[in-house]
Amino acid sequence: MTLAPHFSLMQLPPAFIDELDFFQFPQMDATIPLDEVSLVVGYVIPASAPNRPQAGAFVRFMGSTEEQELQLNEVSEDERNVWLIPAHHDVDRNAPPPAAVKGDHAVRNANSIRPPLMFGLPANMREGFDQVLRRLFPTISARIQIAVSQSMLEEARQAAIQKGELPQ
Repeated sequence: MTLAPHFSLMQLPPAFIDELDFFQFPQMDATIPLDEVSLVVGYVIPASAPNRPQAGAFVRFMGSTEEQELQLNEVSEDERNVWLIPAHHDVDRNAPPPAAVKGDHAVRNANSIRPPLMFGLPANMREGFDQVLRRLFPTISARIQIAVSQSMLEEARQAAIQKGELPQ
């Protein structure tokens, strides 16, 4: 599981990295299931792969305790690498840096783990959402035109519904 991609954090100045932390949003309503947002990384073998037995062996190796410990040791050398939490239950879950362990505890209590909003949207909606984000955040001092942004989002939503990408 990827808590935060290391490449997105490595460009930050050390003072900002020291301020980063994982926290769980407070649960406002106990009747609403607790979800978390994270990237889950895995491997697949295409049905038409020419070397399926070898690909299967590779996937089994990548899911093994030994390989996941190797990956964890690799990223744990630098405290700023808080991005990888191994999925295998036999890997020492306290071995990652303290910030990663804290992130792991936050997602472990969730009912489900969902991808970031942009990755979960149908293609037509993703394009409209991207346009709105670019319009909202071109510069810090830009004036935000909410009505125009709402119209763009609604057009993208309607297009996704018409194409059957977004159920009603």
